[in-house]
Amino acid sequence: MNKAVTVKCQAGELMVTNIARHRNGISGAPFYVVLFYWDDRHMIATVFDTEEHVTVLDRADVASGEIGMGVASFKGCNYEKGLRKAIAQYEEIEV
Repeated sequence: MNKAVTVKCQAGELMVTNIARHRNGISGAPFYVVLFYWDDRHMIATVFDTEEHVTVLDRADVASGEIGMGVASFKGCNYEKGLRKAIAQYEEIEV
């Protein structure tokens, strides 16, 4: 992704800075990794092709070793619509 894109979702405004497509080996489900800012937080999300399969984590919390449920993690459903919109825009540019 060459430039940041801002999208809105239930959680508020997200500034997406990078998106990459990944796959878990030869039989794993493909997914996107999305880096974005939400408020003053650096966030990372994994977005699988199947709806309602989204994880959202605070990058600083994870980097410091904090991975507790509800501490470093956030409700993916609150971010999903905006993340999928950013991914759609990314796919238009990259494909």
